[in-house]
Amino acid sequence: MKKRVIRNAHDAYWFLKDHPKFNVPERTEIDEDEIEEAKQEGFKVTVDQSGKAYRIWPKIIRHALDCNLDIFYTKVNHPTRGRVDKDASKNKYVECWLEFGPIYYGYAYSGCETPLSEWDDTTMLLHSHDTDLDTGAPTFDEALVKLAKLVLKHYGDYEDKHSQREVLKKLIAVSKA
Repeated sequence: MKKRVIRNAHDAYWFLKDHPKFNVPERTEIDEDEIEEAKQEGFKVTVDQSGKAYRIWPKIIRHALDCNLDIFYTKVNHPTRGRVDKDASKNKYVECWLEFGPIYYGYAYSGCETPLSEWDDTTMLLHSHDTDLDTGAPTFDEALVKLAKLVLKHYGDYEDKHSQREVLKKLIAVSKA
């Protein structure tokens, strides 16, 4: 695989949107009597400790970029690598700060794949914050590029052929044929 270069906000946006470590398949709760039917139809089914069952929809993706990107504008005391100064008169330079992290299904209280105790019995979509990805820049576009480069550094690259956009392009091409 050739080394990915993120040159602009467009590259950054699609790299982050399609990154498999920042996406999860959608799931819907199903009744106990629907479990076998869903499995026979080829769906993966998960069951919580509580007994709640979920059908996994592998082609319907939730993206962390859509639901777990925190954007905050502030004024700082220096045009590059500034900080918020206690003396507000020194904060003259606008920065866009971004915080980001993966999303995943985990138990509601423990936040893990295994429950904390017997009452921690139901999973939910969880949002995480990876402080290694905290970044900022004078504009949103610049901050997004920096974020994508941090994701590339800390989470690695992926092959575009596995991205949701590429899978959808193939499905559309097949449906038109």
